[in-house]
Amino acid sequence: MAGLMGLIFGAVMFDRRAIGFLAPFITTDLHLSNAQLGVAAASTSLTWALAGFPVGRAADRTGRHKSYLVAIILGFSLISAASGLAAGFLSLLAIRLCLGLAEGAVPPLMNTLVMGNSAHHRRGLNIGILTFFSELVGATLAPILLVGLASRFGWRMTFFLVCLPALALALCVRRWLPDAPRAPTGVADQPIAFRALLRNRNILLGAVIAALLIAFLAITSIFLPLYLVRVRHLTAVEMGLVMTVFGAASLTGGLVLPALSDWLGRKPVLVVFAALGIFLPLGCVTWEGGAMGFAAICAVAALPTTLPHLMIGIIPAESVGIRDRAAATGLVMGAAEMFGGFAIPSLTGLMANHAGLAAALILAGGCAMVASLLSLWLLETAPRLQLPRATVHVALETP
Repeated sequence: MAGLMGLIFGAVMFDRRAIGFLAPFITTDLHLSNAQLGVAAASTSLTWALAGFPVGRAADRTGRHKSYLVAIILGFSLISAASGLAAGFLSLLAIRLCLGLAEGAVPPLMNTLVMGNSAHHRRGLNIGILTFFSELVGATLAPILLVGLASRFGWRMTFFLVCLPALALALCVRRWLPDAPRAPTGVADQPIAFRALLRNRNILLGAVIAALLIAFLAITSIFLPLYLVRVRHLTAVEMGLVMTVFGAASLTGGLVLPALSDWLGRKPVLVVFAALGIFLPLGCVTWEGGAMGFAAICAVAALPTTLPHLMIGIIPAESVGIRDRAAATGLVMGAAEMFGGFAIPSLTGLMANHAGLAAALILAGGCAMVASLLSLWLLETAPRLQLPRATVHVALETP
């Protein structure tokens, strides 16, 4: 099941990142400026952030997470295909805004289904499997397939073609995936109020930590290649080698770190591996050697990019009752996307214009380090290390 969910989220990220990988084709055909392309790409993050909580709350109230997921997969597949019909900037922008509304609802539903159908001691491992397959499809295969299809059939036909696998995945979910277990009927198991969710320490603090981790990922993805080429004067081939190592480390960490948290605990894994992000600015700014040294630095510094799956996909769901899992996940994800995926990277671009590209990497390392320090105040949720259930739920709410 985790593998199927990973393929679904991989399809989501495949569609979301398509506008970037196909940018050379789209900008030429639609005569878009760099600013228009940036707005069209970033707009998805805004509506993505808005969709998770309300859809997650609705699914929690009805208990029909699987039905919601099937409908949303069908919806985002058709909306993504509609990108191939865009006639200009405004139509492309409208389509990408709608795409964010559909795709932003997937993570809370998907994580709730995985968590609900996982044995307690395998939750981290299953989220790790999900992460591995999603990154394999959405990050590793996406640029190769998208550019190859666009070169042969054109970018418009590419959008039509890439929606087909997602439609097939929707049928697989409908036929074979079990729904998340429902909570027993009772007053205590009814969904809690929005304000009560915010009083939960792991939800409120987790939203801040997730935003910082997403910011680290976004800033690194955008500005590290530019820094390596423009400041450290690596060739395009050398930069590609470094970023390939970065991606491979991220792919491996996405599988290993959530599984490791089943044994060591969620909190220690966040504290230790988020702190490794500080090696990105320290290593890149001080290293005077060649590309292999940068590759080694990035192999270590890439590990924090896998932690959002732990902070968004596991900890919120383990911090609340069954009836609030999707809503809690959507709330943390929405804050992370809004601030970490959109606001902080946008401000980083302005800062890089005035202070240089190295400043962007320093900010990224700072985000990871602050996330590590804030994680010290999280309450442990790993079932293997957890206090008795009643004690934990009392402790999770701050005064």
